[in-house]
Amino acid sequence: MNFNVTKLSVELNYQKSGKETLKLEKTEVLDKEERYDFKGEHSRVCFTLEKREKILSGKIKVNLEMEAFRENDNLAALDPVKVRIYFQKQPKRMTAMYLHRDWWTRPAFITRWEQVPNRTQSVYIEEEKETGYLLPLSGDVYKTYAAPGEEGALTLVMTAYQAGRSC
Repeated sequence: MNFNVTKLSVELNYQKSGKETLKLEKTEVLDKEERYDFKGEHSRVCFTLEKREKILSGKIKVNLEMEAFRENDNLAALDPVKVRIYFQKQPKRMTAMYLHRDWWTRPAFITRWEQVPNRTQSVYIEEEKETGYLLPLSGDVYKTYAAPGEEGALTLVMTAYQAGRSC
């Protein structure tokens, strides 16, 4: 599938100061990779999109500025990191598998990214002549899921379900 990204935004949610939308500082387009560097008041985020054949994968690295011997403003437990990916066009139709209960998923049949239910585990995407599959992955600490968001944007939420994380 050919999903052309037109814009990215990153939002961090802190324990004390609340939500901050980071400013895009620099964009680098390499052979098979696009790198987006964001800067906040006390944070830096690097989001990388890598294209290999027909696979588009993303990776995020969050760095919070910390002061020794001070109480720092760490990430909140709920929705600490949100990434919004804006695409050039919407898919024809999608089937989103979302957590209806903590142990049970349910399908939602949608046509726009902003219709994605909260806690979506995967999305089957259909275009005119192609199909695709979105699978938000987990890391060592964080879990990723898709969520509803702004018009025309896929929203990904990374959370550890634990407050006080500094990365």
